[in-house]
This record gives sequence, structure tokens and C-alpha cells, in this order.
Amino acid sequence: MVEITYQMALSTLQTAGILVGIIYYITIMRNQSRAREAQFLLQFNQVFQDKEAIRDWHDVLAMRFQDYQDFMENYDSKTNMESYLQRSRIWRMLNTFGHILKRGLVDPKTVYDAISGGFIVRLWDNHGPIIREIRKHENAPLHLEGLEYCAEAMRNVEKNKLR
Repeated sequence: MVEITYQMALSTLQTAGILVGIIYYITIMRNQSRAREAQFLLQFNQVFQDKEAIRDWHDVLAMRFQDYQDFMENYDSKTNMESYLQRSRIWRMLNTFGHILKRGLVDPKTVYDAISGGFIVRLWDNHGPIIREIRKHENAPLHLEGLEYCAEAMRNVEKNKLR
């Protein structure tokens, strides 16, 4: 028969205490991560709720062009500074968002729901070929790679939602 000693009971309690502490720590870390994600999305959403941002978003999505040359003639900074500033703002915000997604700091499904991920996919489908051409012409192969990542992440979420 096994005899339970004071030392065995104390050791068992210490082990149980350590396990409870680890579980508590993991729970706290998950909750903090979710709170940070929610806070970030709320702050980012405030940027998108600004009248100027909504106008920029609308105008950038409405840009129509046949090819790179047509795009440059109508929307380049040398020919149309206002359009350049609008698209630059939108592209750079989404580029930043893509890098945040890439690092796993926010969940792609939450982003898709919070900022209309379908619009990001459509924006990339329209502007992606232009951005690839800009990369070639500027010899900048990683230019706006975060935007591309963001669009592909949103496309994946969209595919899974449609299943």
C-alpha cells in the first residue's frame, strides 16, 4: 500500500498550482490578444469612416483604365495629383494592413467582416496588374507586397465563406 506523506501532498499541490498558473496565463494572453485585435480594428475602422477616406475609397474603386499606359495618363501624379493622392492613401493603408495580417496580429476573417474584404479583392483585381507594372518600371519587386497579401487573404476568406 502507498503511504501518502506530507512531502508527496505538498509536491502534488505545487504541481497543480503550476498547472493552474500556466492555464491562467494562457487564458490572459489570449484575452489580451483578442482585446488588442478589437482595439486595432476599431481604430482602423475610424480611419475608414472619415468622409475623405470614404470618398477616396469610392473614387479609387471607380478608377477605369485599359492598361498601364492608360492608367499613367489618367491617374499618375504628373497628370492627376488628386487621384494619385487618393489611390496612394488607400494603397498604403491596405499595404500596412497586409503586413499586420502577415504577422498574424489580426484574424483575416475579422478583417474581412470589419472592412468589407470583398472590396479589397475587387480593388486588387483591378489595380493589381498596375501595381505589378509599377514594380517592373520602378525596379521595386516588393512594392506594396502587403496590399497583395491583404487581397489574397481576403480572397481566401471569401472562398471559405462561399463554401
